[in-house]
Amino acid sequence: MPIRTYRFSQIAMMPVEGVGIHASFSISIVVRDERIKGGNRSVHLSAHGNSNAAKAAGTGKLLFWCTVTNNANHKKYVLDNKRDEMFAAGVEDVVIGCAKFIIDAKYNIYPSLTVEGGYKLADYTGQHIPLPGRIRRVIKLEPFQG
Repeated sequence: MPIRTYRFSQIAMMPVEGVGIHASFSISIVVRDERIKGGNRSVHLSAHGNSNAAKAAGTGKLLFWCTVTNNANHKKYVLDNKRDEMFAAGVEDVVIGCAKFIIDAKYNIYPSLTVEGGYKLADYTGQHIPLPGRIRRVIKLEPFQG
C-alpha cells in the first residue's frame, strides 16, 4: 500500500494590481494505492493548493479546483471536500478535496492518473484567473501484477 506525495508547480501571472508573477501556484496530491481482492486497485487521492496571489493582492480568497482521470475507463473524478473528511495541510495551503475509486484489473494496462487543476482569485472586484489558468500532469501508478 504505497502512499506517495506529488507536488506540481505552474509559473503564472495575473493582470491584477500587486499580483503579477505572484500568481504562480502549486498543487500537491497524496495518492494511496492499495491492492484489493481480485487484483483490483483501490485509489484514494487528496489534494491541496498554494499560491501567493491573495497575499500579493492584499485581499481575496483562493478558490482551487482539481480533477483526476484514470486511464482504465477514462472516468473523471472531481476532488471535493466531503463532510467529516480530514486533511493535513501546510499553514498557507488551501484544501481542495479528495476522491476514492477502484481501478479494475481487467483492463490489463499500466495504470496512470491525469491530474488537472487550477484556481481563481475572488475579491471585491470579481474573480480573476491566472495565465495559464490550469496545470495538467500524469501520475504513473505501479503496474498490475499478473
